[in-house]
Amino acid sequence: MPQWNGQWPGERTCLDRHGNTCWQLERMHNGVRYSRRLEARNESEALAELALFERDPNAYLTKSQAARKAAVPLPQVHL
Repeated sequence: MPQWNGQWPGERTCLDRHGNTCWQLERMHNGVRYSRRLEARNESEALAELALFERDPNAYLTKSQAARKAAVPLPQVHL
């Protein structure tokens, strides 16, 4: 369970096991609750991610989710 230690405009922050701040985005949009740990290194990156989320909450992906979605699978070769 995270040790919550602060607030930011996206909701709250916690410390990871290495003592780094984690930025937790928690919002309600059209009756749907969103809760995502952002892959931000500082508050300004977290605020940029918050702006992207607020533009289109249903389509928002974290950096790693977007990278996985963009990865093109290699065609399979049958021998």
